[in-house]
Amino acid sequence: MTGPAAARPGESAEPKPSESMPSKGAAGAVRTQPFETRAGDATPADGAAPAGDATPADGADGPPPTRGQRALSVAMEWLVVVVCALGLALLLKAFLVEVFIIPSGSMEPTLMIDNRVVVYKLGYRLHDVNRGDVVVFDNPGHDSGVDDLIKRVVALGGETFELRD
Repeated sequence: MTGPAAARPGESAEPKPSESMPSKGAAGAVRTQPFETRAGDATPADGAAPAGDATPADGADGPPPTRGQRALSVAMEWLVVVVCALGLALLLKAFLVEVFIIPSGSMEPTLMIDNRVVVYKLGYRLHDVNRGDVVVFDNPGHDSGVDDLIKRVVALGGETFELRD
């Protein structure tokens, strides 16, 4: 304990003038008094550990960690961060978003060849396909070596459309 209640037996519980609050000088600036140590005691009068003392400050037991232990701790922290980031990226790619590359010029001038498109996978689980939407779907023929196609919806089920020149 520190403060007046921490007085040793036989000592006054009142603080000494040198242990009291900082005093103000003539210009109003705050001056502090250096701490005093008791005779035969390496602890300052206020109970704080002296500077340069190797005793752990927070009540931790044992010596401080070595340089190798600190390096291992930092490496483990980074490993946890990298594993969590990779796990989150895989979850996002599997269930939420995916990147596709435009394989052909069928969507020009809206989408050019080799453009990249980020697709939100949950969109059509939450609402229906609408006219004008750009959708990505599996290539039904797989004859061109392209697995996925990207197209604009021009008609919905039950509708017909006509091409005019």
